[in-house]
Amino acid sequence: DMDNYEVVYMTEKLKEQLGIAPGQSWNGKKCYEIFKGLQEPCEDCSLNYVTEFYKPEQDKWLRIESHSYCMDGNHHYRGEWIMDVTDEHKRVEEIEKRLKNKSVVLQALRTLANEKDGKKAIDSLLQIIIEYYNADRVNVFEFEYNTGVVDNTHEFCNEGVTAEIEECQEIPIEYAKEWMEAFKNHEEVFITSLEAVQHEKLKELLQLLGVSQLLAVPIYRGEELGGFISI
Repeated sequence: DMDNYEVVYMTEKLKEQLGIAPGQSWNGKKCYEIFKGLQEPCEDCSLNYVTEFYKPEQDKWLRIESHSYCMDGNHHYRGEWIMDVTDEHKRVEEIEKRLKNKSVVLQALRTLANEKDGKKAIDSLLQIIIEYYNADRVNVFEFEYNTGVVDNTHEFCNEGVTAEIEECQEIPIEYAKEWMEAFKNHEEVFITSLEAVQHEKLKELLQLLGVSQLLAVPIYRGEELGGFISI
């Protein structure tokens, strides 16, 4: 109802899309309350429009197409058609992600090709990685199988982050044992909480370094697992 913003009718499909449970009361509620969770009319409210909005409680994107019409000669209503366009948004996000990844890869390849100094090339590559992930620190670890240790050979830190490369030398390979299976399958290891780390010595080391989350990506030399990059 365009006079008071009250919703007078909804299809069962619309109730389902909006997360309104069977039997849940919606009569007398305002359109801006039900559709967008607002306390007052939308600033861009108009007679005829198309708009999209995100429903975080349902993790959905919805598109509204609105058209006005008149009943009884003088009473105006607005008909709104709501469609779930979450898949469209996910496809766009995936395309944007791929384009961004491609851009980062090309930037990294140009850096490696143009830089003659090996150490500077690696440092530049780590800087690209740290900027892409907005990380605190990026390290390169190499396995020394003959001595059974892992050495931190390169490190790049974000501004204000303390370097820890000296604290990460001659770490027993055994510490990374729980990651090795993933590495051998060319899979990365993503740690969102140190509670997930099973090896107590590794957990203690990560705590000492102030690490709360970590992404570890394997590095191969031909067919041999040579180490990993930690982000």
